[in-house]
Amino acid sequence: MNAVVAFVVVMAVWTVSDWVSKKTRSLLSSLLVASVIFLVGFLTDVFPDDLLASSALLGLGGVVVGFIIVHLGTLIGLDDFRRQWRTFVVGVATVVGIGLALLVAMLIFGDRAPRGYEGVASALDFVVAGTGAISGGTISVLVVGLQGLVGFPLTSLILRREARRLRDAYRAGELAAPASSASSSSWRWASTG
Repeated sequence: MNAVVAFVVVMAVWTVSDWVSKKTRSLLSSLLVASVIFLVGFLTDVFPDDLLASSALLGLGGVVVGFIIVHLGTLIGLDDFRRQWRTFVVGVATVVGIGLALLVAMLIFGDRAPRGYEGVASALDFVVAGTGAISGGTISVLVVGLQGLVGFPLTSLILRREARRLRDAYRAGELAAPASSASSSSWRWASTG
């Protein structure tokens, strides 16, 4: 598929999904709508299999993600990093645990592997190649996609109901305005004028 046409199709899907999200007042999120459009489009062969690859967005994403990760890493100060040591330990333990689980799985099921993939050396290759994918993006994308199908509409309904409850309580005089909003408003005026 032509790269320009593929790019326009992908951007059109995101435009339609954003429009639907605004029309439904975020009851249907743009990510959910785009996911459904892409799912139906690929399943019905309306979209060609190479749509995303032809659009050159995958390559752009590969470059941009590297910059974003470096940028996010520079935003974390050493003091913040020291305070979040538990998060670091949990992350490292998770990656090590996934690696060990893959090693055990490969050693147990290694006899079913295709010819040339038997033994501990091949198991280590399997662990090294699989740990990053399982602990990183592959599972994250799958989980976010599955959560989005149920979570986005449900979250939107729950948050809308809570916003109405708070609005009605505030209008009835049962809820006072937070003190921080008044102080931040006066701070803004004092700092500018």
